[in-house]
Amino acid sequence: MDKIPIRDESVVDGDLDKIPSVAQFDSMEMELFYPEKRLKEAKRDNLPGLKAFSRYYKYKGSATEWCWKPCLVLDYDPLSKKFLLEWEGSFTRKYATRLNILFEGESRELFFQRIESAVMSRDSSEEAKKYYQNVMNVKMPPFSPLSRKTKIAIISRIGVPISVDQVSLVVIIFE
Repeated sequence: MDKIPIRDESVVDGDLDKIPSVAQFDSMEMELFYPEKRLKEAKRDNLPGLKAFSRYYKYKGSATEWCWKPCLVLDYDPLSKKFLLEWEGSFTRKYATRLNILFEGESRELFFQRIESAVMSRDSSEEAKKYYQNVMNVKMPPFSPLSRKTKIAIISRIGVPISVDQVSLVVIIFE
């Protein structure tokens, strides 16, 4: 049997490698279909796989378009957390993450809510990352200067009696 080519579409265009995959932000708590379990049951029943729809990318010059095409999910790789699928009417196979596969019988509404939730989590994470990078790049002195009044208030609260002469000395040291 000839080896069937497997497409790797983990990066569709050059900019995507800079953005974390939405799959990294997928919440397993939103999984209501349990495809790994259903796939094991299908194999046990001698079925070739599970019917589903997956994103199918069309490359037109430098532009990339995609649509949902019927496919058959054949296997699951727990190490990469990806499913092996084959599109209907072709021998083209690829590995895809869970958020790229809508299984037959699965709630479309919940599936797309799950994708939206992952996208929002990723966007929020990216905003937080930018914020913390900006904070780290701000040039700040090792400590911020305190007013004389604040220094005296701190010294008076440490519980050690200090004379007026010592206050002046400690204030100079703090500066």
